[in-house]
Amino acid sequence: MTKSVISVRTDTSAGEVPKLLAHHEIGALPVLDRQDRLAGIVSQGDFLRYCLPGYVRFLNMVVYFEEASLLNNISHFASEVTVEDIMTRRVVWLPDDAPLTKVVSVMLGEGVKHIPVLSEGSLVGIISRTDIIRLLAGLIKEGAQ
Repeated sequence: MTKSVISVRTDTSAGEVPKLLAHHEIGALPVLDRQDRLAGIVSQGDFLRYCLPGYVRFLNMVVYFEEASLLNNISHFASEVTVEDIMTRRVVWLPDDAPLTKVVSVMLGEGVKHIPVLSEGSLVGIISRTDIIRLLAGLIKEGAQ
């Protein structure tokens, strides 16, 4: 679990999302409301879906058909859209005492890559698939010694 969580507020400019994701090399940002409660999560996928609305899924392929509007979407996105407009509102979260088996079960069952961790209603961390892989790699390394 990552305890030093990078988060954003609902009223943060959506243009900040890709900057934060790229700078911190992370895949999602928990979104907090004005009372510091978890309001949503915004991921790389949320950003791409909003910025590139002219795509369709066809036979397991993603086809983009409005390339000319891409720059207009990005400009509009960066200046007029807030995180609240693009975030996923139905957040899958877990308590800070959830066992690893529960975390993996929820990730796979819900199809999520990042799970905010709460303690008494407050955000205390976030778990990503990368965190789990690192943990398992460490356990495998220890077991081999």
